[in-house]
Amino acid sequence: MKLTRRKLLQTGAIAGAASVLPGAAFAAGRARLYDEAQEEGPQRGGENAGPLPAAFDSLKPIRDKIRPITNEDFQARITRAQELMTNARPAYAATYIAPGTSLYYFTGIRWGQSERVAGVVIPRTGQPLLFCPGFEELRFRELMRWPMELRVWQEDQNPGELVAKWLAEKGFRNGRIAINETTQYTYYDKLKNAAPAFEYVLGDPI
Repeated sequence: MKLTRRKLLQTGAIAGAASVLPGAAFAAGRARLYDEAQEEGPQRGGENAGPLPAAFDSLKPIRDKIRPITNEDFQARITRAQELMTNARPAYAATYIAPGTSLYYFTGIRWGQSERVAGVVIPRTGQPLLFCPGFEELRFRELMRWPMELRVWQEDQNPGELVAKWLAEKGFRNGRIAINETTQYTYYDKLKNAAPAFEYVLGDPI
């Protein structure tokens, strides 16, 4: 292999940096290998490369199989979560989900986290509850994929009390509530203070 000035410099950089800058040594080594691959291109897969394996002939485009997530898909996820809550021992009363990827996964609503509490509660049976600050109500409704119950709280109210009252109306006054793992502490704390009779556990199983 012909020794170029660049290769000589790279070799020196690798030797000098390896003991103090592992990342730099790795980068220099990668650049050297790239140069070698460029020089040996015809042998490594350039114009003289052989034909593709026969298995490639059977590959077909998959774009026709890709489809958007439908409202029925989101609703099926909610139904599945309710099945898991029901079949668990002991069963869960509800699952509490704050804004984030899980909120989108179950409702199709994309909503950023903030200090103002919002999200969804999925009870073991029945329809879910969406909740958000009063001044965000119109925006929240615009994002709803299908008609769902939405309750709002005002600045002088505890959003945890709103959720606790709704759960009591549905017949849930104690039991386990699964909390989504990315829920901010302030969300959990407000709910726990408003409904201390529940046991709050990590929601990963749901």
